[in-house]
Amino acid sequence: MYLFTVLACLVIDKAVFSHGYTNEKCCRSGEYLKETDNTYNCTENVSKRFDVLTNETNFLERGVDGECVDATPEFSIFKVVAGQPVGVRPFEEPYFPKCCPLNYTYNTVLHSCEERENATHGYIRETFVKVGLPDCKVIVDFHLNEENASDLYARIVDIRRHSEYCVDENENGTFTMRECRMDTDICDRIRCVKKMLPGWTELH
Repeated sequence: MYLFTVLACLVIDKAVFSHGYTNEKCCRSGEYLKETDNTYNCTENVSKRFDVLTNETNFLERGVDGECVDATPEFSIFKVVAGQPVGVRPFEEPYFPKCCPLNYTYNTVLHSCEERENATHGYIRETFVKVGLPDCKVIVDFHLNEENASDLYARIVDIRRHSEYCVDENENGTFTMRECRMDTDICDRIRCVKKMLPGWTELH
């Protein structure tokens, strides 16, 4: 199965996003809690599909009681005793659908993700970040400008009713929304770019 990318246009206002660091991450940045034989250990987050955006990290290393959140890879909240997870439950706080991993931006020319140093992610409101559109047959790109926030909200509400999408900053300092389509009908009307990795843009 091939992935196709389609180009289109929309409008955004950077000010519509604000940050909300509200939870402490169990592991270091770039790690997630992996379960093996009922034991959780911090492991490198190779896939980068799920992540926690927060300045408060590595809670388990403190060796104290409390709670922390992390990806497993699904988002979960852990009860911790003396630095060891002893209980877990799903965490249902809304996530931000980001097209590329944290510290990456989306290149609209190459249709791929590019690493960016000192990324701030100031446009992300949520603590939890879900990356990419892994199950899409076609992804439609909407290039967003900074002129009309109300149009963006209306479009997002409409998209949420019937499909998945993601949003990311692009190489121009504006934003791109990528919408998931499960059929290739749109490719009969607009040029599609064939990608070898379904739902995932190559990292550069």
